[in-house]
Parts: sequence; structure tokens; C-alpha cells
Amino acid sequence: MIPKKHYRWVYEVPNYSEYWEAVKKLALSVKKATQATSINFLISGEEIDHAHIWIIPRFYNDGGVLRLINIKKFSEEEMKSIAAKICNSF
Repeated sequence: MIPKKHYRWVYEVPNYSEYWEAVKKLALSVKKATQATSINFLISGEEIDHAHIWIIPRFYNDGGVLRLINIKKFSEEEMKSIAAKICNSF
């Protein structure tokens, strides 16, 4: 989730609680659209010079909470279908 206006760090985003409410809303849509078991949030900040929060759907027995190397892969068609479901949920 990336704010439209540039901020270097997530903690610099004004209305921080509103930003997280938007993240939560999107995360719940992602969880439903992907039928994920849970959602992980990742905030690191080194890879992109812009505030952002990674929303990572997780699935039962996919390697654990902190093991990002086992993230489930989706085909391009699946991604299009998931994107449409997420967009339709707003």
C-alpha cells in the first residue's frame, strides 16, 4: 500500500491511523480474494525510497510467518482474477 503523496517513511505519513485503516481494508479484500489463511504486513523501507506497506497473503503450511521465500505464486490469469475481485470489493 503506497500513499499517493511522497513520504520517505511510513511513520511520516500524516493521519497514520487512517493510513492503517486503509491498509486493513485492502488486506481483508486480498485475504478474501486469495482465500488466504492470514495476511502478513512487511515494512522495511530500504528497497524503495517511498513509504509503503507490503500486504502478503499467507496460506496454511506455506513455510511459516517469517519465511518469505515460500510465498505462493499465482499465474497471470489468477492475478487478473484476484485483482478484479479486490477492485470489486470497494
